[in-house]
This record gives sequence, structure tokens and C-alpha cells, in this order.
Amino acid sequence: MIDYARVKSKGGARPRGVLRESLPNKPLVSVITAVLNGKSCLDQTVQSVAHQTYDNVEYLVIDGGSQDGTLDIIQKYEEFVDFWVSEPDRGIYDAMNKGIDLASGEWLIFMNAGDVFFDEQALEKTIGYAAENVDLLYSNTWFHGTRSRLFICDHVRMRIIHQSLLYRKQLHEEAGKYLVGAGVTISDYIFFNLVAHKRWKKVDHVIAKCDDRGMSSRSWTLYQKLAVDLIFQLRGRLQVSALLALYPFYKTLKRLWLSFTRFGR
Repeated sequence: MIDYARVKSKGGARPRGVLRESLPNKPLVSVITAVLNGKSCLDQTVQSVAHQTYDNVEYLVIDGGSQDGTLDIIQKYEEFVDFWVSEPDRGIYDAMNKGIDLASGEWLIFMNAGDVFFDEQALEKTIGYAAENVDLLYSNTWFHGTRSRLFICDHVRMRIIHQSLLYRKQLHEEAGKYLVGAGVTISDYIFFNLVAHKRWKKVDHVIAKCDDRGMSSRSWTLYQKLAVDLIFQLRGRLQVSALLALYPFYKTLKRLWLSFTRFGR
């Protein structure tokens, strides 16, 4: 575990003695933002967190040692940040794990640079379900970037978008933190499967808006997901083999399908 007392580039309200904790009927939520050279998009994320109507929020920003002026943005909004740290890391999952180590909240949600809450009431509406017998709260996700669309999430099919998921921090005590390794791009997908047996609830409002240009469509992401599906017995070997055989034609088929749907309008 990192000794944050030795990290030179850090700040926020916590080092100034401002500590947050859960209150009766108002659990503390830790919102964690991982960023690396995100000067162009971090501003909107911080503002989105700062404008949430739910008022028991701890905001943590984990920067991977940005060199593009990202720290200027963090320091500009330092009054809204409980703790920020800037140092080299081993990728986004390493940054997310650092955020988990730092979090004091009962509940966690990751809102990475460029992502925003769907509206100012998103967190308040979601945490309203925390009193129920649930461990993970999630919603559909609104995507923008290449094209605007609503992505339908479903925990049974493991179609989960991290930014639209609020969950209990204690789940990491049982399932561990996110896997960090060279080339690993699906640590969140592994975690979702490890906690698949927990108590999930889908809320009827959208939690987050995300830019789909940051989504990974690389072939090794698919291969890793299929490997995880085999391990967790979500797919059989025959189905996985068929998907791997069809994958080289996926982009062509997708373009044809999009052209067909646009023509049909």
C-alpha cells in the first residue's frame, strides 16, 4: 500500500483537517476520478460532481502524473476536492485501486475524466435506494461522442457501465480490488462477475453520461472477455469459438447494419 504521507503532489480538504463520515440516514459516498493528461475534459467532470444535490459526498481525484496542465484544473477546483494525488501509476485500474484505498465512504462510484452525472439529482436519487437490502445500484447509461444513444444495462448479462454503478466499498474486502497487469483491459468486468451473486438493483433513472470515444474496442478486450466468460461459465466453448470466428467480420457487419437502419428511416 502506498504511503500517501510521502507523496509530494497532493492536496484537498482532507490534508487541511476536513474529514467526512456517514451520517444517520445519509451514508457517505466516495466519488473517485482517475485522470491522466485530461486537461481538456476534467473541468466538466469536477463541475458535475460539485453540483450534485446530495450533500454527503467525498470527492477523490487520482492523477497519474499529468504533464498537460491537468493539475491546474485540479487546483482550480480544490475547494470541491477532498483529496487529490498526482504521481505515476500503472494504468487506470491502478489509479482506481488507489482511490479505493483512500475512500472513506460506504459507497463508491467512479466518474473518470470526461464522464459526468446525468443531472444534478442523479446521485441523490440513486443513494435513496441504499436503505434497501442491496449491494450494487446501477442504471442504463447515456453515451455521446460518435453518436448519442441510450445503452441498456443488465447485470444478469453483465452489461454494466462502471460510471453508472454505485456499490458498497466492502465488496472489495471479499472480491479484492481491480486486477492490474500489462494489457489487462477488463478488470471491471472481472470484478462484476466476482460479485454477480450479490444483491443488485437497477434504478429507473440514468446515472451517468459517458463519451463512447473512450471505450475500448480492441480485439484483445474481446478475447479477454470471452476468456472470463468461459471461466465463469457464462458461455460455452462452442459459442466462444463461433464469436471468435465471426469477429474479423464484425466491423463490416456493423457498418452494413448502421447503413441499413439509417436508410430505413
